[in-house]
Amino acid sequence: MWKWIKQWILLGWLFDLYSDDNGIKKVKIGNRIFAPLFYSIAGMPALFMSTADEISGYIYQKYFSKKSLKGLDASTIRATWDYMKKTEEERKFLRDYIKNRTLPDETPAITFILTPYEENGHTIPDDMSGVSNDALNVIRAMCEENVKDGIAVFLCLYVDDHAPRWMDINNHREVWKKVHKKVGDIVNGYILSIEANEKATSKGHIENCVNIIREVMPGADYYSVHLQWKANNGRYCWTGGATTPTNINVVWVEYSWNPDRGDAVGLGGLKNEYGAINHNNQQIDLVHQEWNLKAGGSIEAAQRAYLRSQRAWGIG
Repeated sequence: MWKWIKQWILLGWLFDLYSDDNGIKKVKIGNRIFAPLFYSIAGMPALFMSTADEISGYIYQKYFSKKSLKGLDASTIRATWDYMKKTEEERKFLRDYIKNRTLPDETPAITFILTPYEENGHTIPDDMSGVSNDALNVIRAMCEENVKDGIAVFLCLYVDDHAPRWMDINNHREVWKKVHKKVGDIVNGYILSIEANEKATSKGHIENCVNIIREVMPGADYYSVHLQWKANNGRYCWTGGATTPTNINVVWVEYSWNPDRGDAVGLGGLKNEYGAINHNNQQIDLVHQEWNLKAGGSIEAAQRAYLRSQRAWGIG
């Protein structure tokens, strides 16, 4: 807890120094974005490594636990989702990682989550009972440090299988209004949830919740959702075309396989699925974000090079 108090004091001081009237503006997005979800911490000084409590939460267990990895060694891989709980040094490392791998015709970008509490730097509580001014200042400072580095910010409101739940967003309006008032001028867009398809009962279910975001968080450039291709929960399955929500302008794409299988699927498998996804989603921008967890590997590099050769709007 003392670690969080010290971080809040520091971020509060930075917020006072770079307050709302400091002239910081949201990053202007060009033709394409580069928004990696997974990144390698190989080469990061041991002093800067995440502490035990920072790698024990929901996001780490979702992607990097032995159970989820099925034997794959990913001890040097992390995800951007839990940016707000990372150490200051790792956040700086991550921003440099993104910038240094962005091509001249791409805009560097990042996605990170605002809930749950264990992953958001202890800012917004899971019961969504409110958000303090101090917490809002921390969220603002986290966004600002990316914007000052030229990185476009896309905030994800919820995760897929942890409270609070995206389908309850109508009860969370006041929290999101306050967040938007604090950061809406410097963020590029909002994402409803990680893997919204898992709990969606229909396309309309997602659209209704996105409409609430548009109402309480107006004026963003992008309203979007993270979906896994062809994942079928028995009620909703995203296959593009008529199954794509009509009130969003971006889909953050997870390919049909678990990302720890990215190497096994290989370049050929990614090419085949990219063709199907792109063919069925001509009407909307796509960020091909989640397809290989093994950041820095040779197969992952070849897969990304292919996506870039296809001029995909967004690449992870």
